Amino acid sequence: AGAVAALACRWVSDGRLARTGAAGLASLVEPGPFLSALAERGVKVAVFEGGQHGSVAVA
Repeated sequence: AGAVAALACRWVSDGRLARTGAAGLASLVEPGPFLSALAERGVKVAVFEGGQHGSVAVA
């Protein structure tokens, strides 16, 4: 959780947010590049795709 918060702060200071204002992290950053940046820092990431038949983890 600390790595996510630190990277989010870095993106705020770099002006990389998709928009301004109060919102959840997922709506403020582009998920693909953000997850890639976390992976570059050694954080294992997974994307969960939901659907009619449940969720599937895509690593």
